[in-house]
Amino acid sequence: MKDFKFLKVEELPDVCYGLNAMTNEIIIIKKNVSAYYQTEYGQLENVEDVINELNEKMGVTYDQRRTMEMRSVFCNWKD
Repeated sequence: MKDFKFLKVEELPDVCYGLNAMTNEIIIIKKNVSAYYQTEYGQLENVEDVINELNEKMGVTYDQRRTMEMRSVFCNWKD
């Protein structure tokens, strides 16, 4: 996994696609919500490529996605 810059909350989108590292499934993460939402994608062999493509279509950067994954997992939505 490549390095990323941890961003402030105000630099994040309202929603993005992410990875559930436990199940290798694509999930939806919403800003300020310490939970995630299932998607219809399930487990895919090229999961990182699909996540990057989905986020790119919404204008979400890799740094935004990774920050949202970390903030969601650790329930840290305050700077």
